[in-house]
Amino acid sequence: MTKKLSRAADGKTPKRSGPRLARIALIVLGAVALTVWFLLSQERLKAPDWPAPADILLLVTLAALFGLFFVRTEIEVPADLTDFLEAAPDATVVADAEGRIVRVNAQTERMFGYRREDMLGQQVEMLLPERVRRIHRAHRAFFADDPRPRSMEGAGELIGTRQNGEEFPVEVSLSPVGPAESGLVAAAIRDVSMRVRREADLARAEAASEAKTNFLSQMSHELRTPLNAIIGFAQMLEMDTGAPLSGRQEEYTRIILSSGRTLLELINDILDIANIEEGHISLSIEAVDLASVLVRAQEIISPLAAKQNVAITVDNGGSL
Repeated sequence: MTKKLSRAADGKTPKRSGPRLARIALIVLGAVALTVWFLLSQERLKAPDWPAPADILLLVTLAALFGLFFVRTEIEVPADLTDFLEAAPDATVVADAEGRIVRVNAQTERMFGYRREDMLGQQVEMLLPERVRRIHRAHRAFFADDPRPRSMEGAGELIGTRQNGEEFPVEVSLSPVGPAESGLVAAAIRDVSMRVRREADLARAEAASEAKTNFLSQMSHELRTPLNAIIGFAQMLEMDTGAPLSGRQEEYTRIILSSGRTLLELINDILDIANIEEGHISLSIEAVDLASVLVRAQEIISPLAAKQNVAITVDNGGSL
């Protein structure tokens, strides 16, 4: 325990033999074995008991050494890195220089739906849709040329694929880990499905608000034209001295003018609301003559009330 804590305090990871050192060692052993076999074969080939068991054993050893040279050496992930991966809040995948998965954490299992043993040793592209795997291999090669911590934000569409085939948007950050010769790369993967949905909902809401504003603006302009015509003809009737109106006709004409002007103000208010939403107008607080508002409301409602034998009167008592 003391040794592990001191190593963590130093911030250093013990050096481990990487694949490059292992291959060098195999080459040296193979060269030595080949030299011994060559020297012995000069004498043994002339012997009547060729090949003896010792000769066969030497040839098998030589073949085994060369076979091991072409077998991929397993890369050991430091124990402290494994503990860090399991504690990470995001899904984290560690891959070697050839793109094979050598370590995953529990979050990766939950996010992608694969068991840990089903991912280890597989190409990391198994976690991506088929259509983006080729370009991802190119991104891996690019990262290998310049291994440093970075985000894949500018790498185009970032999508993961679960075991059941479901695709989901992700954010990925890359960082080299372990000794430089190991070629290990850690990818922190975050599922951003909820954020993408919220952004899409916000975009739809903004589009709906803009459409509503455009509709209100267009409707206000379309209603003004016939309403101005109604008000204009009512004013002509009121001002026509050649054919004076009767008392009731004058009252009706006055109601038409008052109602038309009220409706025109409402239309202007609708247009003002649209402008307010666009930030093109400022509100101002003003005093309102409530008595005149009640009188105008009475004039508009009285004809409808009269059809139901209802009389409407306004008595402000001089207090409005």
